[in-house]
Amino acid sequence: MLAVLQGGTLEDGRILKPETVNEMEKHQFELNPALNGLGFVFMDYSTNGQRIVGHGGDTFWFHSDMFLMPSERVGMFISYNSAGLPRPGAGRDQLERAFLDRYFPDTRSPERDVDPAVVQKDARAVTGVYQVTRRAETTLLKIAALFGQTAVTKNRDGIITIEPAKNSRGELKRWHEVGPLIYHEVNGPDIIGFRRDASGRVNERLLQPAVFEFQRVPWYENKKLIFPAIGISFALSILTLLLWPVAALVRKRYKRPLFADSVSRTFYFISRIVCLLEVSFLSAILLWLASAPKDISLIGGGLDPWLKLLRVLGWVMVIGIIFLGVAAGWFWKARGLGWWTRTHATLLALGGVAFGLFAWHWHLLDASLKF
Repeated sequence: MLAVLQGGTLEDGRILKPETVNEMEKHQFELNPALNGLGFVFMDYSTNGQRIVGHGGDTFWFHSDMFLMPSERVGMFISYNSAGLPRPGAGRDQLERAFLDRYFPDTRSPERDVDPAVVQKDARAVTGVYQVTRRAETTLLKIAALFGQTAVTKNRDGIITIEPAKNSRGELKRWHEVGPLIYHEVNGPDIIGFRRDASGRVNERLLQPAVFEFQRVPWYENKKLIFPAIGISFALSILTLLLWPVAALVRKRYKRPLFADSVSRTFYFISRIVCLLEVSFLSAILLWLASAPKDISLIGGGLDPWLKLLRVLGWVMVIGIIFLGVAAGWFWKARGLGWWTRTHATLLALGGVAFGLFAWHWHLLDASLKF
């Protein structure tokens, strides 16, 4: 930090050429002129009307940051090994904000108000669900992007919120429009933006500095569709398994046979086994996603045997789902069956199709162990 702040010199020696320092600090890329961009080495941290550059880094349990104010010859470095609340890494942000507000308060004029009609129109245009560009698309880690989707919503005044972005008090941040698709945090320092595509539709949510962005999620990957569909299917499979022994006890108590023919009994039994496969498959995925941030070894080579087992389980499940469709067709053609037996078989088949499409689209059935 001392060398950069002194044009590349430290004590009696020169570490960097002045032109190298200038190139390191130079603004090289931006997503929007109103938002901080990037350089080859440093990110643009400018705030409070001050030119600031810096670079941070994180792991699951480690957070660090450095920022420099070249014109003031001031720098700060912070590093710690705790999560920080209300989100990982928030501690450094709060410290840097407090430092800048104390020693370099913002003296700029307040932003101008935007036409209320434009505010309402733009708020409607930016609402929706977005996913981060820093994501996997062709491996099983694609599913992590699903759980990382964020929803932009608006209120009657055109103020937007982004789930789950929270301030230091643990409250959802609120943003108001200060320029064309540029939003400033209410009672806070953050600035975000949005960008339209060639058709005029808002498809990107922009951050500063521009290390990544968020893209609008297509309808078939939207968590508001995926979670309810898979959740209902999962609940149906669990209820079917829970009621399986109950139904057996009731039949035994009243001495009523399950089905008159052996084919229906076979379909009934195997359909319950398929439900067990579906519940086991999805539970294993969810357990892995919940545990991986706490144990980095769970994304290493030691996971390979379990991944192979999961893939086998998944393909057996897919074969079973095909069987569910055949079973549903059989129950509708078989005589003497009640409406619930037929409806339940149909629901199991539809739920199985949802499971299968989910596993296929999110690469949970791929043979590759690379991700």
